[in-house]
Amino acid sequence: MDQQEPIFSWVDNYTKLADALLAYKDDRQALLRKLSDAYAALKEQTGLEYKLVHVDGNPFEDIDPFTVYGSFNRHLTRGNRIATFNAIASALGVEGTGDAMDFAGIPVLNNRRVWFFHKPTTNEGRDVQNLWDLFESALALADGKEADATAFEQHYDAALKQWGISWNITMALYWVRPNRFINLDGLNREYLKAKLGVPAKELTHVPAASDYLHLCDLGIQSEAEGDPLALPKLSLKAWQASEGAKGEATVIDSEPASWLYAPGNGASHWEADLQSGTMGIGWAELGDLADYASQDELAAAIAGAYGEASSHKHDALACWQFQNEMQVGDIVYAKQGTTTILAHGVVASEPFYDEGEPALPHRREVEWEPLPEPRVCSAKFAQKTLTRLTNGALDKELKGLFENGCPSPKHVWLFVCNPHIWSFANAPVGKVHFYDLKNEKGNWRAKRSCFLAAKAGDPFLCYESSPVQGVIGGGVIAQEQDGEVIRFRKDFNLAEPLALDELRGIPELASSVFQTNLQGSLFELTGDEYSAVAGRMKAAGGDGPTLTEGAEPYGDADLLADVFISPERLAALKALVGRKKNVILQGAPGTGKTFLARRLAWDLIGAKDESKVELVQFHQSYAYEDFVQGLRPTRDGAFELREGVFHSFCRRAAARPDETFVFLIDEINRANVSKVFGELLMLIEAGHRGDPCTLAYSGERFSVPGNLYIIGMMNTADRSLALMDYALRRRFGFFRMEPAFESDGFGAYVAGCQSEELARMVGRVRALNATIAADASLGEGFRIGHSYFCRDDMGDLGPDEVHEWLGSVVDYDIAPQLEEYWFDEPERAADEAARLRG
Repeated sequence: MDQQEPIFSWVDNYTKLADALLAYKDDRQALLRKLSDAYAALKEQTGLEYKLVHVDGNPFEDIDPFTVYGSFNRHLTRGNRIATFNAIASALGVEGTGDAMDFAGIPVLNNRRVWFFHKPTTNEGRDVQNLWDLFESALALADGKEADATAFEQHYDAALKQWGISWNITMALYWVRPNRFINLDGLNREYLKAKLGVPAKELTHVPAASDYLHLCDLGIQSEAEGDPLALPKLSLKAWQASEGAKGEATVIDSEPASWLYAPGNGASHWEADLQSGTMGIGWAELGDLADYASQDELAAAIAGAYGEASSHKHDALACWQFQNEMQVGDIVYAKQGTTTILAHGVVASEPFYDEGEPALPHRREVEWEPLPEPRVCSAKFAQKTLTRLTNGALDKELKGLFENGCPSPKHVWLFVCNPHIWSFANAPVGKVHFYDLKNEKGNWRAKRSCFLAAKAGDPFLCYESSPVQGVIGGGVIAQEQDGEVIRFRKDFNLAEPLALDELRGIPELASSVFQTNLQGSLFELTGDEYSAVAGRMKAAGGDGPTLTEGAEPYGDADLLADVFISPERLAALKALVGRKKNVILQGAPGTGKTFLARRLAWDLIGAKDESKVELVQFHQSYAYEDFVQGLRPTRDGAFELREGVFHSFCRRAAARPDETFVFLIDEINRANVSKVFGELLMLIEAGHRGDPCTLAYSGERFSVPGNLYIIGMMNTADRSLALMDYALRRRFGFFRMEPAFESDGFGAYVAGCQSEELARMVGRVRALNATIAADASLGEGFRIGHSYFCRDDMGDLGPDEVHEWLGSVVDYDIAPQLEEYWFDEPERAADEAARLRG
């Protein structure tokens, strides 16, 4: 600090400018003209250009007083700040300050976020008008022209609900009347907590007007009584108490933080975020994040809501940072997957809880600036929803994307892989792999010039030849060739390959290598070609997880509410699934096997996300060619190799290694299971997940990913079905589905139906089940299931309708089953059916 300068000389100058500004409250067009002249003179004097143009490129049609102050209370050199202030002061008839003004104890704004309103038309213009009303009432209160704070509190509280207003409003009030209003930027808040004992909870959110005025009084009282510079001195002390008060700087320089943000799994919520000008995170079951006083409290709540399988440390950190550490003016980069950037933006509001967004309810407003095309970065991002950037090199690279425009990469490559030799799809994501530059004879592979030109950091796409014949993923060159190998990092798989036929139909690829026979290992793509493929990849739901947008969260509590199963039984079932990865739900018809299987899949996934669930039903004609791969006839009478449903689903799961996928097989014992699975019978075993083997038809090296779970359903009451052999049984866990008549949930269902006839019928079925269980030729696996007596509209049925429905169930569902059970004792079957009818 220059001790020859008058300390806090800015206070009088800022106060005089505020008085001059107030005269334009009702003539803002005149103010805009004067400001335009001031900025023109400033440009001529210093070369510094400040345009009265909003982020959308349209000129300001209105302006508030705090935005005027923001133009010189931002990251500028001391000389430019003085020049800007002088230009505005001169235009408004306030005597300039020359070069004598200091800026001790003044907080400044992020250069990207110096205005206090969105558009003049926002909220029909009331936002800008309210800021003027707040400005006027603040000056009146500070100067003693108003006996009470009613008007100030009204306009202040209204401003807190406006776009872009948060802690910055306290900075603005401090600028215009530093003798009365306290600045609550980050440094001051920390100082108030550490030195004045203000509870942290009171400074978690921007305080309401009455609380804010209390903090103003507290700050004034912290200095000598009657000191008009009490609050500027406090602000300077806060800066001095921060990171060492290094050098001669006297400005509280709150540099905005930078964040990486995943807009939903796989960027599934990105288009909605862009259109609404917001960002959001999940953990909906926590309710409003403002209710939590610490990160530990959040972690405990997350464990309670989502289970204690992990410490939830990163989840709690993301929630805490989003709610409490992220600030208005911070920079946010929207990402997709682990290497792709979609946009950047400036945080424009405090956090708010939106119950209308069930998947991502915790939200903030953001001014987004999207890239023309998604851009692949050389570094790999953490797989987290929200990450504060501490990597200087990455932060610099990301800023460069937007400061220097977004040209296509200098080199983008297409790597052609033969899955008969090596499968890119099965290579682990996030790992560095190498590719031999020479064949077995020591000769360079085709396209040597491309291998020599590829540089570290260049992005590439991978194309797999027959039988896939499509782009399946990509990554970046990790290390240039050394004459023997080239190293690359795989960053993503596509959920489904982009087929060659589809690529050849893209106009931008009309003259590309995709129109050739692709004989070679590495090809160069132009920037336009790369952008065309990248755009189609995005449309196809590429890089990143694929939670269906708006998928309803689903957990243990939801399953227990839907299914008649106890918490203990559910915990045992999920533990079995986690250990074996393959489970068969076995039981007689009517025990709810299929109903439970789908809900168990949702529970494992965490949402009703059908993009991660596949259902097939086995039958006697079901074969390996349907399930894994096989030759299928074409229209021209030839045959082609096609993937089966399980093979395709495995590829989708492998593309999302951090997500859960569930494959459901109904009537699993109706087919010859060993024949259907073939060599995959070994690969599905928990201990062999990820281990490759060679497929019979294609010769492809294939594996079953560890994030895929198989749930089969097996009818134990059908004598015509084949028994499963031991080799297959060893690879599955078996969970017996019991009739739920004795469960608390089913008892509550019956009671809620308020039907005496239903209650009597349930009692008779229980007695029948005891008879079946005691029969040596049948046993417990043949008991009658509860689902025959479940329907959603029971409350709408009258007694006669209930009687008719129950009679139909007995006559057409249960009686034929009893006849099958006692096929050699028809009279007994008829007697048991008659007892059911009462």
